[in-house]
Amino acid sequence: MKSYKNIDLGQGQPDFTPPPKTFLGLDRTKVSRYGAVQGNSTLREKIASKLIKKKTLDSDNVLITNGASEALNLAVRLLTPGSEILITCPYYYYYWHLIQKSFMRAKLIKLNDYRLNISDFNEKIEGCKAVILNNPSNPTGVVESGSTVREVARICSERNVLLVYDEVYSDFIYRGRRTKLFGDNIISINSFSKTFSLCGERVGYAYSKNPGIIDKLTVLKQYTSRGTSTLAQKAALNALDSSKHYFTKILHIYKKRRDLICKGLRSLDLEFPYPEGAFYVFPRVGDGTKTQKVLKNRYGLDVIDGKIFGFPENIRISYTREESALAEAIDRLSAFINSK
Repeated sequence: MKSYKNIDLGQGQPDFTPPPKTFLGLDRTKVSRYGAVQGNSTLREKIASKLIKKKTLDSDNVLITNGASEALNLAVRLLTPGSEILITCPYYYYYWHLIQKSFMRAKLIKLNDYRLNISDFNEKIEGCKAVILNNPSNPTGVVESGSTVREVARICSERNVLLVYDEVYSDFIYRGRRTKLFGDNIISINSFSKTFSLCGERVGYAYSKNPGIIDKLTVLKQYTSRGTSTLAQKAALNALDSSKHYFTKILHIYKKRRDLICKGLRSLDLEFPYPEGAFYVFPRVGDGTKTQKVLKNRYGLDVIDGKIFGFPENIRISYTREESALAEAIDRLSAFINSK
């Protein structure tokens, strides 16, 4: 049997280094004390002015968290145990486990052609206390239209349902436009992990038009993690002050990778939703569990079994590797398919 060097297309982790000045001048002696629970005020102000860009929002509307994961955790815990939360399927696997471990119930809405149907949504939301919407989608890379997302927000507002809007991949859009949401019942969640390649620093944030929601999240955080690393927040602040050209160049590289991997999958006659955003592609392979195991054990290719996203017939491929590795991955996938 041929021996292969491992290619990891499983992790959703950028392979780029953070902006050049990210760690410049960090003095542990000055930033090693406890910080404010809500987060560094300067960082929150910069997030409001540079990233959110909504004139009516300021630092009081922002909470810094330990990655987007903590922000999601805090948002779900605003609800009472037993509450039903609506999520789309396929879903980011963290949602399912977070809901279950918070003693709540996940209600699934199966996506039609991997896109949200508003009629189905209007029907399924009945009885739910919250909705989690991920746009662009992990694992599919699909970007919902602005009209669809705004209609979701309208329905949630009309029914007094909390909308948790996960926009972690909102900077990774290759076709279409980013849709921001603002409302008294909306919590938007983002992170420095993907855009600024700061996964290990664990700096995320939640923001809302409603400062009362941010106050409630801050109280929960007070008795959960107490605060976010002051050193990591300083690094995030430095990254935010870096050149605008940093991410523009990276997005162009990701788009080329996306095009390469999609062309390769099409040549193998695999069906998949075209990824307009994020850095994943989600092909249908028949048996995701078997495919994942064989690719790993025989071909040295790591992908993620679609079963954990609620779609057992698919696999998730992350194109966070250089083009040569992606081309080699397609060759190995081809060898696997032809060996059946």
